[in-house]
This record gives sequence, structure tokens and C-alpha cells, in this order.
Amino acid sequence: MDKLFHHDAVAVGDWTLSIVLLAAWLAVGFAAARWFFFFLKNRSLKADPSSGNILAKVLPIPFYALLVITGFMVSSRYAPFLESDETQILKVLKVLLLLALVYLVDSLLQGFLRQMENRHEDLENSRTFFSAILHIAVWTLGVMLLLDHLGISITPLLASLGVGSLAVALGFQSTFANLFSGVYLLIDKPARVGDFVRLSTGEEGFVKVIGWRSTQINTLSNHLVILPNSKLAENLIHNYSLPDPRCSLSVEVGVDYDSDLRRVEAVTLEVARQVQEKATGASRGYQPSISFHDFGSSAVQFSVNLEADQYPGISGVKHEFIKALHERYRKEGIVMPFPIQSVEFRGPLPTAEKGKTP
Repeated sequence: MDKLFHHDAVAVGDWTLSIVLLAAWLAVGFAAARWFFFFLKNRSLKADPSSGNILAKVLPIPFYALLVITGFMVSSRYAPFLESDETQILKVLKVLLLLALVYLVDSLLQGFLRQMENRHEDLENSRTFFSAILHIAVWTLGVMLLLDHLGISITPLLASLGVGSLAVALGFQSTFANLFSGVYLLIDKPARVGDFVRLSTGEEGFVKVIGWRSTQINTLSNHLVILPNSKLAENLIHNYSLPDPRCSLSVEVGVDYDSDLRRVEAVTLEVARQVQEKATGASRGYQPSISFHDFGSSAVQFSVNLEADQYPGISGVKHEFIKALHERYRKEGIVMPFPIQSVEFRGPLPTAEKGKTP
């Protein structure tokens, strides 16, 4: 009777120790976790608040799950289970622990993906796709590790996945080409959303969307050109927004040979400065310049250099400058001659033959 009572007392004591240990583990763990997440959200990463906020949102659930599972694993060692029951319970807890770790890794990767989306607006249209790819990759690897832990051979599964992946890759070759080209465009950034580009095939306009399969370009005539990413990656891209969206422009002008070139230069620069400060689309503060470069067949040729805020504004600035310069030249009496050619005869003039009127 005393032995039975002693056995029951020991069992009760073990259960008590196990429960107290579990409660202490959870209490300390939850208190430390709450302090850590508070610190992460409010005091750490002050230079980039979005990082702390995102991690504080995605980490708690998998972290608390890990805390509970490890608590049960530690406390179960002091519980008075039968040896076979203890083995089964530990096996279940290890499976849950592995799933919780996979969930934690998946949550971390999804959080970093959101963080990258906040920093790079180009990823906004592709986040859903990349998020699905990460989910599939992480959970596939997690399931394989789980099967291997349970003693189930994954070699046939790997072989099946290899054959299946090859078949899928051949069937979706063009899709994968567009996908990897889209990744290249997002990482290398030869063109960004909002940039004005011209392709070697002739299309030009503002980049509206860079997706995982295609890129949309909004033309100046307000039409949408949709290009597969693989075609865009193979094109020669003229990006007029990099490294600076401002674009210089040159207007060719010719004046009569009898003109006072110093006066022509002064008047032309005065008009150019006025247009540069007032015309829509012109870069404020830019100092225009003029350079004489050729004796033409009917005029002295020179170039006037101005600057527009961005490439599409070039035509508007040139339009305003030509109008203003023409009006000012008329007031100043500066002549811009028509293209003409003079023929000079040397020696006596040809005489008319007899009987014919010259």
C-alpha cells in the first residue's frame, strides 16, 4: 500500500513538475517575445520603419507556435508517460516543430518580399506571382524534409518531380522565357515604370507596367503597346529618362552673309533665354548656348542649344523657340535667306547664231 501511494505521489509530483515547467517556459517565452516585437516595431530600424512593422506582423504567429511546441517537448520529458507513449508524443511534437519552422521561414520570406515591394514599386505588379513561387518552393522542401524524417523514401518522388519538371519546362518554354526576362528587367532595370523609352523596333512611350509576362508601354498618342518580356529584353532600348530625364535639343538656324554675327548671337541668346524660362516643358535655369559651325550655300549656319524637362517636351520647346525667334528677327531686320544657288559665268557670254533670236 505504501509503495502504491509512493508511486502515485511520484507520478503526481512528475505531472506537477511538468505542468509548472511548461507554464514557466510559456510565461517567460511570451514575455520575452512581446518585448522583442515591441522593440522591433518601435525602436529598431528607425531608418526604415517599414522593416520593423513587416517583421512584427509576420513573425508572431510562427514564433508563438514554435514556443508552445518546444515547451511541450521540454515538459513532456518529466511527465510520467509510458515509454511507447512518450516516443509517439515526441514524434508528433517533432513533426509539428518541423511544420512550424517551415511556416516561420515562409513567413520571413513573404515579409522580406513585402519589404522589397515597399522599396521598389516595380515589384508591385509581380508580387503575387513571386509570393506564390516562394510558397510552393518552401512548402515543397518542407514536405520532403518531413517525409524523410518519417522514414519515407523521397527518391521516387524526386525522380517523378524531375521528369515532371522537364515536361512542364518544355511545354511552357515561352512562358518561362518571359518570366526570366521579367526578372531580368526588374533586377537590372534598363527601364523603370514611368521612364520614356524608344525601342529599336520603333515603339516609344512611357513604361506603364512591368509584369512577370509582359511590359506595357503607353505611347504619346495614348495607345497601349504590350510587349512580351522576352522581346523587350532582346531589343535595343533607348531610355530617355536615365541617367537624367532632362534632354538637350538643338535648333539649326541660318542668317544672311551680310548680317552682323555678334548682334545675331546676342539677339538669338536673348530669345532662347526667354523661351527657356517661360515655355512649357523647358528646364528652368538652363543657360542656352549658340555655336556657328558652317558657311552654307546661302547662309551662315549655327546651332542653338536648349533643354527640355523630358524627351516628349522637346517638340513643344522647339515650337515656341522657332515662333519667338522668327518674330524677333523680323523686328530686328535680321534676314534668314531662302536656300538659293548662284551660277557665275567666267569669260565672254555666248553669242547667238545667225538667223536665230538669242
